[in-house]
Amino acid sequence: GEVRGMRAGYGDREYFTRWAIAAMEQWKRREAEFGTKLYFESGVLGVGRTQPSAPVTAAFDRLKFPYEVLTRDELAKRWPQIATEDAADVVGFYQPRGGTIKAHASCVAVANAFEKKGGRFVLGKASMAPTSKGRLQSVTLSSGETVSAGTFVVAAGPWLLKMFPDV
Repeated sequence: GEVRGMRAGYGDREYFTRWAIAAMEQWKRREAEFGTKLYFESGVLGVGRTQPSAPVTAAFDRLKFPYEVLTRDELAKRWPQIATEDAADVVGFYQPRGGTIKAHASCVAVANAFEKKGGRFVLGKASMAPTSKGRLQSVTLSSGETVSAGTFVVAAGPWLLKMFPDV
């Protein structure tokens, strides 16, 4: 897609929170290297009927990552477009340092930087070759080309288990 929201709240998985905060900072630093604005710190607002979980706020406090817990009246004042009149128990969780990243442009910027540093970027569908002693040594691309390497990095995020259900 073109954009992705960047937030730091991940329930009781503080390591995701740490990674998200680090990623936000990395994108800000990389913009200078890439020569283009990619991350827009616009804040992230979550709205629900329950208070944010204790693990989330505790992690934010430990990591000194700012947040605000907002009452229904505070939400209505700051974001009047949100319908809160029928929800007396609604609460907001605002992360002012969250934001939006230009996902597609970021992928292109990373690929270009990789190639400038001597890497080779190939876009294609890959089929895994048989492993040797548990190590992947090559992949076959949809073009028919076979690519061999000592190490492969699969950056699939939450789709990793869907891509490799047997691993």
